[in-house]
Amino acid sequence: MNRAQFEDYIKGLPKDKIEVGMNWLTSVGLQDVDGLSSSEYLLDLAKENIEGKLSFEEVELKINEYYVRRE
Repeated sequence: MNRAQFEDYIKGLPKDKIEVGMNWLTSVGLQDVDGLSSSEYLLDLAKENIEGKLSFEEVELKINEYYVRRE
């Protein structure tokens, strides 16, 4: 999922998931401000968190594991 697709996904969320989606969108926006871009992997994990498939702790663990493998 790319950034544009993620933004469209957020716009289509049901009301009970909007707050979590907007929190993720804010974090992505903060990366943009710092000149960074969010990976498709992060956006996919964010979507899974919004949908309740992964907890925030599970997302954090997966991100940490991802970067350890890349070192």
